[in-house]
Amino acid sequence: MEYTIVWTDKSRKNLEKLPKDIAARIIERVEIIRDDPFLHIDRLAGSAWYKYRVGKYRVILDIKRKTLIIYVIKIGPRKDVYKDLE
Repeated sequence: MEYTIVWTDKSRKNLEKLPKDIAARIIERVEIIRDDPFLHIDRLAGSAWYKYRVGKYRVILDIKRKTLIIYVIKIGPRKDVYKDLE
């Protein structure tokens, strides 16, 4: 069963700030996990969210198993992406 990917406004803004080649790579890699995201992701410690590694960048995800939706919450370099997560 394939998950639907929903890009939040914040994640879209994060992508716009990245170089185009890196943004394209992140989009491509997120599309790959749509069939079975749990093979590729790790849970964030102390959170209900997940992280997905794409080189030096991390994609923060919220996954709803019942409705088969992957929400892309935030994207950024590993050193900065975990700051200000709510």
